[in-house]
Amino acid sequence: MGVTGSGKSTFIKTATGIQDIAIGEDMLSCTSRVVPYRFKLDGHEVVLIDTPGFNDSLRSESEILKNIANWLDYSFRNPPRIKLSGIIYMQAITDRKMYGSSLRNLKMFKELCGENPLRNVVFTTSGWGAVRLTGGYHKAVAHERQLCEAPEFWKNLIKRNARVARFEDSPESAIAIIRTLMGQKPLTLQIQAELVEQNRNLVDTRAGNVVDEELKALEEKYKDQLAQVQREMREAIEAKDVEIQESLEVSRAEIMKLRDSARRAHDDLHYKSRNDARAAQSLRVELREMRSNMERMRDSQDKRYEETLDRQKQEYEDAAMRLKAERIEQQMQFQGVVDQLRANQSRIREEERTFLEARIAELESRKIGKGSTTELLTALAGTLGNVAMIALGFPSLFGAESFSDMF
Repeated sequence: MGVTGSGKSTFIKTATGIQDIAIGEDMLSCTSRVVPYRFKLDGHEVVLIDTPGFNDSLRSESEILKNIANWLDYSFRNPPRIKLSGIIYMQAITDRKMYGSSLRNLKMFKELCGENPLRNVVFTTSGWGAVRLTGGYHKAVAHERQLCEAPEFWKNLIKRNARVARFEDSPESAIAIIRTLMGQKPLTLQIQAELVEQNRNLVDTRAGNVVDEELKALEEKYKDQLAQVQREMREAIEAKDVEIQESLEVSRAEIMKLRDSARRAHDDLHYKSRNDARAAQSLRVELREMRSNMERMRDSQDKRYEETLDRQKQEYEDAAMRLKAERIEQQMQFQGVVDQLRANQSRIREEERTFLEARIAELESRKIGKGSTTELLTALAGTLGNVAMIALGFPSLFGAESFSDMF
């Protein structure tokens, strides 16, 4: 785990030797979902799980938490009830400052793990090979010391038996870190206990509460900004300053859009269901973008470009998902799909089962015909996500062959 650019995918690629792992050369996240990578070490099969960072460049923190929580939930809820032997938390040693996203990610990480599993955690700094070549070694050592000794960073976690290691950009270094965790007793993470053993909804977990409070704060922030813009607009109207009015109208529209995005992210965390897959997928928001809203306003050209890319990406995902659902409809009748969903619904959470039955009932209340199966599968996939749909017996919607491919 770790923020975007901390070296997670690089670590896995270096340790496993798997060459087709995408690595970002800038701050755009290459890891968009939870992905397992298997390899052999000392006669054992080791599985490294790559996760998206909570400052992902394309998705909201609520969506990322939901993605990670779903994987941890379903892998623990269903046989063989997987527990993690360890977590490697990555931090780029070249990041001289811990930005807001890094601190939020660390707070999220603490609540996701809980107290007991910290002895299975290794805080790993990356980029040491690069700083040795560029002459920044002494500054990197000072930064490492700050991370270990500052209470707001790792100090209190190290006191609870978390460890610290350096990833030297070499296979030997990565393997040495993995070996320190291979002998550890697998432990249940706090979020796994909350979701599976205590049967909580995601928003009611401690990690979910962190994101929920953040989204509430963002909504309040945008509310205050709108009030300020409206006051300035009244003054501009009284002064008959058309140029200022036009500028304020642009700002007002942008803030309203950001506020609405925060609300949608909040709804997504609460599992508020939408009426169709497209609306559910539109919950993808970029919290990092929200936090830098005023800076992005100054560059409208870049903003239009980003919106175009996001829209094209969403349209592509919608079209690809619908095509896969149509292929399933060609092979299975509507009732066969419903039977398969219900046969596997014990693998998913109660609130997701409720949504599943509601969608089935809605379609059954109408005349079942061509397109009904496609409509059902795309609606479920858009709201429940890839892990739930694989658990329900439809891995082909996401390019997998079976439920076991998640692990």
